[in-house]
Amino acid sequence: MTIHDVVESLCSFDDDQTIYVDASGKLDSRTQAVVVWAPEDDTEPPDAKGMKCFLDVWHAKDVIEKKAQLSGLHMPALDDKIRLLIEYARTGA
Repeated sequence: MTIHDVVESLCSFDDDQTIYVDASGKLDSRTQAVVVWAPEDDTEPPDAKGMKCFLDVWHAKDVIEKKAQLSGLHMPALDDKIRLLIEYARTGA
């Protein structure tokens, strides 16, 4: 699964799940990603071994919605959603 796949299926994930990404390379739509239930003890989920915590699903949905509104995108395309989310991850804003 990639960030592209995650964003494309974002509404199918539970808001309480967490997105993890492979942080060993450049962050883009092809970056490997998984969506998992993060353990309550903050340990690394087995399915995300070696990956970095990216965002909780609810947070990713919120970021896309708010950044799209600020950008004047009422119905953002998939590529726009991916761009907005990666931009947020890089800048924190």
